[in-house]
Amino acid sequence: MALLERASGGPAASASASGSTSTSAPASLGEVRGPAGLLSRAAVDRRLIPGRVARRRWAVRALAVAAVAVVATAGLTAVQLHDGPTPAAHAQVVLARAADAAQARSFGEPRPDQWIYTETRTWFHKARDGDTVTARTPLESEAEAAWRRADGELVARDRDGMLEIRNLGGNTPKDYATIAALPTDPEALLALFRKSTARREAVVERIRERFAGNEAAPDPVSGDVFTFGLLSTLLSDNVVPPEVEATVFRAMALLPGVTVNEAATDPEGRPALAVSLEAREWLRSELFLDPETFAYRAVRETAVRDHTLHNGFFVWRGGESPSPSPTGGWVIEAGAVYRQSTRTAIAVVDEPGQRP
Repeated sequence: MALLERASGGPAASASASGSTSTSAPASLGEVRGPAGLLSRAAVDRRLIPGRVARRRWAVRALAVAAVAVVATAGLTAVQLHDGPTPAAHAQVVLARAADAAQARSFGEPRPDQWIYTETRTWFHKARDGDTVTARTPLESEAEAAWRRADGELVARDRDGMLEIRNLGGNTPKDYATIAALPTDPEALLALFRKSTARREAVVERIRERFAGNEAAPDPVSGDVFTFGLLSTLLSDNVVPPEVEATVFRAMALLPGVTVNEAATDPEGRPALAVSLEAREWLRSELFLDPETFAYRAVRETAVRDHTLHNGFFVWRGGESPSPSPTGGWVIEAGAVYRQSTRTAIAVVDEPGQRP
C-alpha cells in the first residue's frame, strides 16, 4: 500500500517527503480487502488521490512489474543456491544441523574388551598403463568385514573365512577412550588433527623434492584435504560419542573450501547429503551423510579434471630413498570415480568374528 501511494503521490509520499519513516497501514485497510485478503483494483483507486490516478497509473503498473521481477529473481536465486555444491556459508549452516542431530542421538559406550564391527564395500579401478578410465568405465568392488577392539590394541579381518588378528596403526585414534576424550571445541579439534597433517607435510615435502620434475612422482594428499580425510575416517571407522561426532561436523565447517550438496547421490544410488573438498587440483573428496539423520554413510573420490596416474609410484631399494617406478601411467578423465567406499554395517560385539 505504501508503495502504491508513493507512486501516486498520496499520503505515504507526503510523509516520506516530510522525513517521516512510518509505514503503518491505514486504519481503514481492512475495509478495502477482498475475500482473499487482497486489495481490489477499485479499492486501490479509491485510496489514490483522484486527480493523479490516471497519469500515475503507468507508474503503478511499472512498479508492480518491477516488484514481480524482483520476487521472481529472488526465487530463481534460491533455487540455484541448492543446485549442486553450495557456498561455504550454507555449508556451515547444514553442518551445524548435522552437529545438532549428532548430539541428539542415543548412544551406548563400548567396554574396553568389546569389539567394534564394521562392514564396508569398496569400489576401485584396476587400471593398467595405457588405460583411459571414464565415467562409463566399470569399477571393481569388494566387501570387507573387520573387528577392532575398543581398547585400540588389535584389529581382526575375515580373510576368506579365516580370522586374521594383528596390531593397529594409522594416523587417527583407534581406541574408544582416546576418541571419547577428543576436544569438543571445533577449533581445538581441528588444531589437533592439523598437527598430524603438519607431520605428514614434512614427509610430503621431502618426497616432492626427491622427485622434482619427474612425471612419475608420487602425489600424496596433504594440507586441509588430508585433515578432512582424517575427520572422515574418524567417523567411518569408529563408534563416536555424540558430542565428539557433533564437533567433527563443526570442525569440517571451518575448513576453507568445504561445500555441501543436499541433492547428492551416494555410491549405493540413494539420496544423500555430500560434504566435499577439492584435492590435489584434480580430485574431489566427498563424505556422504544420511539426508535425514546425518549419520555417516560413505566416501567417494571423483576426478574433476583429466589426470595421469602411475601405478606403484615408487619402489624401495635397500631402505634408501624411494625411486620412481618406470610406469607409463594411465589416464582418468573428469567425471570418473577414482574410488569409493560405503559402510554397510557398524555395531559393538563381544568378540572378533561375531556379527550383529
